[in-house]
Amino acid sequence: MNNIKLDEKLLDEIHHLLEDNYNFVKENYNGKENQLLIDKALVDAMLEVLGETPNPKDTLKEIIRELFELNQRDIVIYKNGNIFIKEIDESLKTVESLNDKKNDDVRFNGFNEEDLKAFYHEFLYDELSKNFIKNIAKEFVDKYIIKRKISNEEYEAKVFAYVKILYYKKLIQIYENKSDFFMGFAGFLFRNTFSKFFEAVADLLLKEVSRNNKIVIDFLEYYSMDTIVVGGVKYKVPAIRSNNGMKWRAISMLNIVKPYFNSKAEAQRIRTELKELNEEKKKYYDFNGRDPIDNIKYYTTLIKKEEEIIKLKEERITKLEISLRDIKEEDEKHIAIVDIRNLKEDISSAKKQIETYKKAIVPKEIELKYKKIIERIDDLTKKLYSKEKIIAQNEKPYNTIKKALVKALISKKKELPSANKSFT
Repeated sequence: MNNIKLDEKLLDEIHHLLEDNYNFVKENYNGKENQLLIDKALVDAMLEVLGETPNPKDTLKEIIRELFELNQRDIVIYKNGNIFIKEIDESLKTVESLNDKKNDDVRFNGFNEEDLKAFYHEFLYDELSKNFIKNIAKEFVDKYIIKRKISNEEYEAKVFAYVKILYYKKLIQIYENKSDFFMGFAGFLFRNTFSKFFEAVADLLLKEVSRNNKIVIDFLEYYSMDTIVVGGVKYKVPAIRSNNGMKWRAISMLNIVKPYFNSKAEAQRIRTELKELNEEKKKYYDFNGRDPIDNIKYYTTLIKKEEEIIKLKEERITKLEISLRDIKEEDEKHIAIVDIRNLKEDISSAKKQIETYKKAIVPKEIELKYKKIIERIDDLTKKLYSKEKIIAQNEKPYNTIKKALVKALISKKKELPSANKSFT
């Protein structure tokens, strides 16, 4: 039980709220008799009742435990605003198998694997896809390999135990629920994400090699020793050896991992800058969605059309004015004068339109700024292509090294037959 003192009045209010709105409680959730889901709408209403109560979410969880008569082994967690409840049946634990160290029930803290698998698929799959494994791998490398500088002997002896604890801590951090079930679930998850975890560890270690991290390089040098003697006993050390038989040392990996990671980092930096620049250039678009270059082309074309119209009308006025000298009839003169006046009005209107178009043209400084952005985008796009080419060239050898490293990381040294042993 958490150290939360439950207020009787609040307990009663939540109790009545639950009773009156029990249609928001889904029993036998996902076809499981021991599972319930309280809908977000009811959860929000209960949290509102708690008002200014300190740690309202934790308090509500304890109230739920009290009202549903749950014990501390049972699971009560928040998920997408809902509250999920899973009652843990003690009978699920395989007591008779506790002395069998090879039994998965022991590995999973006594819980049935099928129950753990169902819980994973029904409720935790989405959460565990959000860099869960990579985050634990990073924590393991940072904490044990780099900061604590554990020996290869300690690594071989305790790596699985250390990782399982990290899985457990991450689970209770996410779901705020300490229980034997989550300890068992941590073991289940580790087994089912085993390959992904060590692939993530290998990626992190190789990245540190590319940075010339001496601690990691020294750690990996162990795998190049071939044999070692411990306490007078000779052992064969697992090697970082690819399928073609090539044996890798940290120093020989550098020619591959350094350009690979440097190019990946630079490519990511370029992509980030390109994304920012592509967003930035949109700020220079006019209200019709034209960029400055298209804006200038568009309005320059319109201005030229108006100028051509003006030129034609001015030529027409000149001809009319000349013809006026020879016109004798007053009616004809009047028509010519009206035509001239209309043409001049058209010219005046066209000149005003030109001024409007000129005002719509983006200023020169804006055009120059935009062109600089475009030039930068073009330059970065070429650099990105170059970096991606380097990444592609090194991808296959990198994955070969990574695969060999994973195999070494999950292997242990093997005792070699003693030369003094007699074979009969």
